[in-house]
Amino acid sequence: MIPIIAAIAMTPTGTLKGNVDIGPISPVMRQGIHEKVPPEMYAHLQVHIMKFPATTGAMRPHFLIMVKNLGLDSKGDFTLKLPEGQYRVEVARDKPQKVGRLPAQTVNIVAGKTVKLELHVDTGIR
Repeated sequence: MIPIIAAIAMTPTGTLKGNVDIGPISPVMRQGIHEKVPPEMYAHLQVHIMKFPATTGAMRPHFLIMVKNLGLDSKGDFTLKLPEGQYRVEVARDKPQKVGRLPAQTVNIVAGKTVKLELHVDTGIR
């Protein structure tokens, strides 16, 4: 019999590489010009990685299993190795705020492959 920790270590994994973009960050923005997001704007954001249960295939958020909470680097990037499966990736704030919409997306992780994910936080500034 294989110990549980050894069995988890032997599970085939894939990689999730993502970026969270924030904008607009000023009320007057020219079309086609991307504003540089100050690194401190990423300090209060996290990425929540949740797994859909394999046994039920449930797609409703209240059936999701929390896998990992990640902080973002100064450019909004994150990388994580995950076992194969379907995951929901959500951007969340460490403090509740009413400004801006936070994105979420479903991804399928396949062993040996890298999934790239782009998420955009709309600040609501117009």
